[in-house]
Amino acid sequence: MVKFFRKIRQRLLSQNRLRKYTLYAIGEIILVMIGILLALQVNNWNTNRRKNHKSNYYLNEILENLKYDTLNINGILAFNNEKREALHTAANELGSPETQANRLMAIGRRYNLLGGYYVFEPNRIGYSNMMSAESIELIQNDSIRGVLAYYYGFDYKGYRQVKHKEICEEFIEYYNHNYMTKEFVNLLFNIEVDIRSDYDVEIWNDPKVYSYFALIEHYMNFQDFLLNEKKKTLISLIDQINTELSLE
Repeated sequence: MVKFFRKIRQRLLSQNRLRKYTLYAIGEIILVMIGILLALQVNNWNTNRRKNHKSNYYLNEILENLKYDTLNINGILAFNNEKREALHTAANELGSPETQANRLMAIGRRYNLLGGYYVFEPNRIGYSNMMSAESIELIQNDSIRGVLAYYYGFDYKGYRQVKHKEICEEFIEYYNHNYMTKEFVNLLFNIEVDIRSDYDVEIWNDPKVYSYFALIEHYMNFQDFLLNEKKKTLISLIDQINTELSLE
């Protein structure tokens, strides 16, 4: 092709046809420019196609993480509801002298549940992979990009979840130090030991126990509020990402 254009130029010059040569030269320049523009367009198209492929890959990975987070939140909320019922039942049994047998073991039979807790943290695998390999700008949808940045940038542990964990641990430690009885040891380990009995302690007269119950429920309610708000964000994000992926 280059030799063909060169022959045309040489023939026009040899025939001293300067005007036609000039027009031809201009046309050749225009053709070259069109070729360059087409090449740039193809290159941009390929670049955008690769970016879209990467974006979809990470969005799919993040989508699976968000679905996992939704299941995780549902599990924690269900556990907290069960624990809340156990707190109320234990408090009622402790305060009821008519049911002495239940009163003595009001906490012991719910020991693991009352002392249990979960601290929610989002699954960051997909988001972290994207941020380490690319940047959040890879996601072109402004709404998705903004919500993802907020969702993964939130301080979950600082939102009283850690305080809930600490209060539960303090309560279990306090209970173990002050109310370890032969009946409770038998319940935990199925062994008989010669230490004080449930009948030698009056846990129902200890205001600190009720204070721990109130604090545990207080911080658990804060955690439930946080998780329900984040669940709304998750549902919205999942819908947006599904819509974005369906457009490709």
